Amino acid sequence: MSALEILEVHPFEGCGKIKLGMTIEEVEAVAHRPPGELRSLEHVYPHMNACDEWYDNMRYYVAYINGRVAELVVNGRDEVAPMLYGVAVLQEKAVDVIAKLRQHAPCIYDRPDIDLSYSYYFEDIGISLWREGVYHPKMMEDAEYRQNFETMCPENQAEELSYQYFQTISLESRELQALKKQLGLPNL
Repeated sequence: MSALEILEVHPFEGCGKIKLGMTIEEVEAVAHRPPGELRSLEHVYPHMNACDEWYDNMRYYVAYINGRVAELVVNGRDEVAPMLYGVAVLQEKAVDVIAKLRQHAPCIYDRPDIDLSYSYYFEDIGISLWREGVYHPKMMEDAEYRQNFETMCPENQAEELSYQYFQTISLESRELQALKKQLGLPNL
């Protein structure tokens, strides 16, 4: 495995080489996308010039509104290390990341238990964190879960344990925040 690329995250500004507000041409000068048309986001943002695309082999997802980056998602824990306030958000355990980031901004999450949520949103800094599954050691206190975990093959156990970490970090622009509020779109 090659060395991780360290990417500094700057809320409401950008991450690494991609900045919020960049044009499509500016992003394509620093990141590679597959050939073809950008996908329309008309279904999400009606009556707007909105589109999106994945870049650099799905390392970056970029959503454009009116030809400018409105949202940037960074993906790929084994390839990139986004750093926010000194926290390696994809390499540190989710429970630790949330505790550290809550010192900078309040967050909302999608489940009643903060430790067992999939999505977290920090509105004050325009940051969202997501993981496909959830694992926390306290889940082993449930006898049925523990029994299922113990009967899994080692590969499935490793996958389950990987859910202690986030898979993506998303940055949104202030303009996108305002638009989502105007349209009544949820943050999680």
